[in-house]
Amino acid sequence: MKNTSIHKRCVGYGSLVSQESAKRSAPSMQDFGLYKLQGFKRVFGKVNPHCIFEKRVSSHASEISSCFVVPANDKTYSKKMIVCSFDVPVQTEWDDIIIRECDYESRDVIVTSLDGGFSKKATVFCGYDNDEQLLHAKQK
Repeated sequence: MKNTSIHKRCVGYGSLVSQESAKRSAPSMQDFGLYKLQGFKRVFGKVNPHCIFEKRVSSHASEISSCFVVPANDKTYSKKMIVCSFDVPVQTEWDDIIIRECDYESRDVIVTSLDGGFSKKATVFCGYDNDEQLLHAKQK
């Protein structure tokens, strides 16, 4: 049985939904599974040059966009996204996740099993709605 105090749970909603991609970012990750996340929405179209730099796609392909999530500001927003979630060893691999997600803001959330039977605390990395929010966050 793993000691959860030395792991941190990460939420994947883009490329990290792939267990293979999650393993590339956190090779020792554990407890990978699908969950529901409420109160956030996906935004598609962020240009992601890392796709080319890391040779995940051809530079001639038009596959250089990715998605990010933002809080759904409407309090009545009730849609739930399907995401994945997995445990990352804090001492050896959490910093790699932070570096990978350096353009995003981390937020603590609750993910719920697909059947609604249990919930877990996790960290999701959110995009910014505009340049002002990004600049403000980077000045902290």
